[in-house]
Amino acid sequence: MKSDTQTREYIDYMNRQGVTTIDYVANSPRRFGATWKKRDVNGIIGMCYHQALGNTNVDQTIRYQIGSNSHFKNKPPSGCYTGFVSKNGTYYIINNLRDRTWSQGTTKTPGDENALYFAVCFQGAFTYPNMDSWSKGICKEPSAAQLKAASGIWLKSQEYFKWDNGMLLGHYHFGKRACPGTELEKIVEHYRSLAPAGLATFELSTLKGMQRALESLGYNPGPADGIMGVKTQTAIKNFQEDCGITVDGIPGPNTRRRLEIIYNKGKC
Repeated sequence: MKSDTQTREYIDYMNRQGVTTIDYVANSPRRFGATWKKRDVNGIIGMCYHQALGNTNVDQTIRYQIGSNSHFKNKPPSGCYTGFVSKNGTYYIINNLRDRTWSQGTTKTPGDENALYFAVCFQGAFTYPNMDSWSKGICKEPSAAQLKAASGIWLKSQEYFKWDNGMLLGHYHFGKRACPGTELEKIVEHYRSLAPAGLATFELSTLKGMQRALESLGYNPGPADGIMGVKTQTAIKNFQEDCGITVDGIPGPNTRRRLEIIYNKGKC
């Protein structure tokens, strides 16, 4: 498999901006005959950082995930992330941008989180308070090169995709509390703190956050309980109609992006 045009354009952009980025799509180990489902690259609303939970390099990490000893019951076609950052800060793109990898999906939030977020994994097992035992004592901090890359990858990807700072997340936002570890969490939270007040207050990746945002705009979605009731669906439909997008009552990526735009620019 080779990288597609969208992926190569992104890689070329990152390199021009000084972020050492390797096109590893053709070299990435793959499970024979298996392919990823696809997503709309224009529907990706942000990025999520992960840690590998081990000191394996990019090839070793992918081979574990697709191999017989993998913790995945159903083996993935390739590595479960779009990007991988080595100890020396090199940024590998291991799947095409439109490949819907299994990075952070959860039933706790509405929509397809694997389609909505671009996932990047950092080589290593990193510390988190009171949660080091799972890594059997191998926890260390990210290298200085990785921490520099974490900022550079976000800033230049944000610039390329026109994302807001509130759309950088860690795996802990999806229930994996120790991932990506203390130091990378500090970077995630730093950039999230720079988001417009609305996005910092409303976690738009969750239905509760969308309900709160809709309530603040006067759409009366009912209580912010994370439940898709009649009032919430009606509020979403009314919001979609006012913004001139497809009226289906579904809190999908287009609706979330419109909410993001409102808190950036004050209008749909």
